[in-house]
Amino acid sequence: APPRPELPAPSRLAPEARLPPPPIYQCETWDNDSYVSEDPAPKPRCVRMDTGGVGQACENRYDTCARVGQKAECAAWKRRQREIESSWRHARAQDRWPLQEEFGRVTRILTDSTCALPP
Repeated sequence: APPRPELPAPSRLAPEARLPPPPIYQCETWDNDSYVSEDPAPKPRCVRMDTGGVGQACENRYDTCARVGQKAECAAWKRRQREIESSWRHARAQDRWPLQEEFGRVTRILTDSTCALPP
């Protein structure tokens, strides 16, 4: 298994200096899958249609996203972190670096925000 991405150093921000994490959205796909996203309006997906003949066609399908409430934001950011880590672990070698960078960025959001404070 590939090694775990390096985590940023723990934040030394004082509790009163921490801000809530940025908005995050719970999204549902056209085929009933779900994920969390920082984008409230992701680009449409081209879903192949059976044309019954020669050639291919697709239909644009849109994911629907709603902002996660403040009480669930930290859990949603942790889910986003896990989703990125999973993508990183299964990525081809040439695709890993950007995912590692994204993992580090999301980890910094978690460690520097109010998500790092005890409940």
